[in-house]
Amino acid sequence: MHNTQREPFSGILFFLFQIMCILGITPGGPPTLKWIVFAALVWISHFLITKTTTQDLTADLSLGTSILIQLCTVFDMIFVTHPDTLQNFQDSGGGKVTERPFKQRVVWAYNLYTNPRGIGWAHESRHLPSRPSPSTPRWKFVGVRILHAFLYFILDRVAHALNASNPGMTTPGVLLSQSALHWRALAVVSFGATAFTRMNLSHCLLSAGVVALGLSTPERWPHLFGSPLQAWSVQQFWRKVWHQMLRRIVIACASFATSKIIRSHTRTYGRRAYLPNFVHTSLWVFMVFVIGGIIHVGGEYMLLGRFGSGALKFFILQPVAITLEKMVTFSWSFFNPPLDINGSNPRTKQPNGQNSMKNLSPNTSKNSELSRSGLEMEVASELPMWLRYVGYIWVFLWFVFSYPFSIDPLVSRGIFTDPRVDLRTFAWAS
Repeated sequence: MHNTQREPFSGILFFLFQIMCILGITPGGPPTLKWIVFAALVWISHFLITKTTTQDLTADLSLGTSILIQLCTVFDMIFVTHPDTLQNFQDSGGGKVTERPFKQRVVWAYNLYTNPRGIGWAHESRHLPSRPSPSTPRWKFVGVRILHAFLYFILDRVAHALNASNPGMTTPGVLLSQSALHWRALAVVSFGATAFTRMNLSHCLLSAGVVALGLSTPERWPHLFGSPLQAWSVQQFWRKVWHQMLRRIVIACASFATSKIIRSHTRTYGRRAYLPNFVHTSLWVFMVFVIGGIIHVGGEYMLLGRFGSGALKFFILQPVAITLEKMVTFSWSFFNPPLDINGSNPRTKQPNGQNSMKNLSPNTSKNSELSRSGLEMEVASELPMWLRYVGYIWVFLWFVFSYPFSIDPLVSRGIFTDPRVDLRTFAWAS
């Protein structure tokens, strides 16, 4: 099915979808009504993704993914996470949220829905980038974010030119994963930069706008991405460098799938429990990335007009790399002195800074991270530089191998082709 055979995208239906999502996650409603709302949202999602198009490839890709993110959020709040387990530190209301007046519950749901990283909530990631100081003048913050947005725009234009000049991304009938190594490497850098700059550009403009209008304050807007210098492992990349907007829902749903559906659980830490715990943790990580891949399939479907497996392949490969890293790190600890974090053994280091041999499995209500498992080998931030360099090379080579699978569907639709860019720019490297 091609885009010309689909109906025009319905902005009204999409707006109705947003309203229904907020009502769907509003605490305290009748269970039957929530089932009806969720069923309606599933139908709307299916219709918008599979039957409509904006006639803009980039917009279709973004909208299809966004719709499934929002649907997954509603699924989590209806079937997985009880609203009374989520705490908003900025919430002045008292008592359980499920027992509050309807208007307060709707406001609570709106705040949760529009704050995917959980800024100011108990489930906020401890790995978010540092945020502006509360004393930062409002208009200084706005000016800096607008300047950053301009710089991201310039970088995006450079990345766009690199994408359009790359034969691996613009040759008809040839997928990027089938192209020469140097073209795949260039594509990983340029397309990664495109995703990085466009998300940051939107984030900067949004933060500048709401702060300028007095609807928010600067400290509520930490940067979207962490420093690339922290990406010395694949796990570090996903945990500390990439954005955390999907973190809560994928962790909650993955924990639900492993504990309630597959019935996999951790055991007390000990020699006999190591293998079952390792299997459970690896299965949980696998489910996290499978859910992330399924979410991105929506964007691919809306882009292609059919099912595409590129994003799913890419996300399924990520737990393979993370499991390999855990095995290497665990082996390293037996043949070398432990890499300490603040003078403690990384195998027993917990997020609260205390040491314990207790194994903490991923927990749905608390949205625990992979690092909270007793098996997780949290490597110290003070790694020897030579190990960091080895890690940087490993991460880059891994994404050169795996990322092209996610880019292939976009290449097949010609999304990078731009007649204004001369493909002879990089003819010397052919």
